[in-house]
Amino acid sequence: MSGSTQAAPRGSPHTGLSPNEAQYTNAQASVVRLMPLVGELGQSTIQKVLSHTENPGNAIREIQMKASLRNPHCGPLLSLLDELGVTRLETHVSMLESAKKVLAARIEQMTEEALLALLEETFPYVSIDGLRSVPLDILKRLESVPEAYLQELGEDHNLFAELPIAVQRQVYEVNRKLLQEHAAPLMAVYLHGVAVVRQELNMDVGRKSITGPPTRQTYRKTLAHLVKLVNMIGGSRKVYHGMMDLCVTKFKESEGVYVGPKEAGYCLLRSQLLMAFHDSPSFRHLANEDPCHDLAWILDAAIAQNRSSLEQDRDSQVLKPAHMTSLKKFFRDLESRDAGRGRKRKHQAAGSAGGESPMYGSGAWREESGKVIAEAGMILRDPSALHLIIQQVLQRLPNILESMIVPSEDEDLVFLTRLLQLAVGCRQMLKEKRYAVPAVKVELAADFFTILITFAMEATESEAYNSQDSSLDDANQQLVNFLVHEEVARHVTAMYTLERIAARDWARVRPLMASINQTLEQLSDKALPEWAAFAATLARRLAELLPLHQVALADPIWKACVDRFLLKAVDIDSQVHGEVVRIFAEGADQHLKHEEQSKQDKAVAAKTGTSHLPRPDPFPVPVLVDYLQKCLAATKHSRRRHKKRKQEEMQFIKGNRKHAGGYSSGGGLTSRGPVMHDTDQEGRLDVSADNTDGVRSEYAILVPSRSGEGSGSSLGNRLQLTKDMAPELFSYLRMD
Repeated sequence: MSGSTQAAPRGSPHTGLSPNEAQYTNAQASVVRLMPLVGELGQSTIQKVLSHTENPGNAIREIQMKASLRNPHCGPLLSLLDELGVTRLETHVSMLESAKKVLAARIEQMTEEALLALLEETFPYVSIDGLRSVPLDILKRLESVPEAYLQELGEDHNLFAELPIAVQRQVYEVNRKLLQEHAAPLMAVYLHGVAVVRQELNMDVGRKSITGPPTRQTYRKTLAHLVKLVNMIGGSRKVYHGMMDLCVTKFKESEGVYVGPKEAGYCLLRSQLLMAFHDSPSFRHLANEDPCHDLAWILDAAIAQNRSSLEQDRDSQVLKPAHMTSLKKFFRDLESRDAGRGRKRKHQAAGSAGGESPMYGSGAWREESGKVIAEAGMILRDPSALHLIIQQVLQRLPNILESMIVPSEDEDLVFLTRLLQLAVGCRQMLKEKRYAVPAVKVELAADFFTILITFAMEATESEAYNSQDSSLDDANQQLVNFLVHEEVARHVTAMYTLERIAARDWARVRPLMASINQTLEQLSDKALPEWAAFAATLARRLAELLPLHQVALADPIWKACVDRFLLKAVDIDSQVHGEVVRIFAEGADQHLKHEEQSKQDKAVAAKTGTSHLPRPDPFPVPVLVDYLQKCLAATKHSRRRHKKRKQEEMQFIKGNRKHAGGYSSGGGLTSRGPVMHDTDQEGRLDVSADNTDGVRSEYAILVPSRSGEGSGSSLGNRLQLTKDMAPELFSYLRMD
């Protein structure tokens, strides 16, 4: 085997003996003292022996004798096989495989002590292909692998990929850096999956119209990369804690100044990874030990109950009394448990003078060991949970109005406001390492909600809506002030605006949208990602209302929602972009229906001899083209970001060394790359599909199919746009 180019055997980490010490201590010594002549180390050994001997022939014969088969019957048998045309290589390989099978059977019967002794003898050859299976078989049988071996196994990514998943987890336990290296790309692919982004950007938590599975539990079972993360963790407490810490770190250190879809996605992952373990009978003990388990469970149950209800009474609470009771108990226990540990506390410098009422909680700051409070905030910041709490807040306002009390005196409203403050403030807590369940801000609980109650009072007292009343487009300056300075106010106002749109309460929608638009003019463009969920949900609502003739191009509502807001928000994310384009696709469909109806009206008029008065086109083609080209011009940056991210994801999925390096990632994703299908379970298109900017397919349906492909009744084939009509659109689609 001296001619082999196999990798050199490793030194045994158990004994600390290096290859040099074991093999080359005395180069002129008898080869009897040499270790087996395997791989590069064997070559080097022979070279040293031959270079330090005066009789090379004798040295070679001695090496051959010591490395040969000792049984005297082997010589004649080898000669016979030579005559039969069987090469020595084939013979030795066959013998090696037979020997490994015998040893593998014995390994199955060995005690832990015997396995460790054999591992010490065989581990130096784990990097050699022909011998690797022996130490790997031993590693499979060991309940606990010594840390020295684990550290060395973690240094070789290709070797790591061949380890049993149970051993991989042990490597992760001692090598947190490797865990982060392998988990972070999986997290990124998960976060940008269509199904996940749709959860993040959906503010209609209780509505049945959302696209996708009806429950979050279904998502947890089917989203491939979440399943891979669960498999990476298995039943290991250390890996579970490491994975959750990574979620927290990614959330805290994300480059976004405001919490956009990416940052909120880490909160969703923190929540859903926990609940994935709750769903698993084998690993549920890890979820039960998580201090945020009860909180995540309560909120998940509340979301599931709302989504499973086919109909909800108007007076039915989003958070049922049992949910509210459980939430209050969780935070009461959390605060009392944290306060009872006797740690040094730091209080806010401003104290109650800073606008926080002591009657609603101390707001005492805890040091690093109170980090669970911030993690509870992340669970609350899971977009679906956040939106559910906001819906419950809005449901309290009519009760407060009916009871004629000050909002800050309503116990439930105060409690829910504190939860919202914790949700929006937890990221800053993590950065500053100061943790507290915040005391309610009086200006929020009293003044801000009073503004919304005033809107509600006007809705019950107002006369018929007058679309020509321009005063409705004036912003509420008190509300704008809150929106500029308070994230809680921004989230609640966004949800309230969507509720008013659902109620067709245009007299309230117009000042609300005016206030939102004025706020965005005062805030930095970096604040736009925070409005992603509102933008996507608003676009879906408008697309639903357009065919019902509830909104039209000339309406002030259209100008406020589309012209002033959505055309600015379209660059936030490709999913938002796609929802906005679907509005215009719906407009194109309305145009075609109008054209068909006009033809029918003309035919009837010609047949009856009556005059034909043409109806105005609800969505003329020039207007459609103008909106599409404005969207393209406004989204160059987001499309470029999406395309770059998509390429990185596909490199990772295919096992590009930049991301993968060579590991199994807990079952199924190796450095050799997976088998690609038309779509993966995250809902992304195949890498070969020309949709890498995330929205190209939305635009493509608006133009005729190439060479007559597809159905002649498709939207694009009926619309019959041409390059002369929409040059920028056709250039973007490369349809010259």
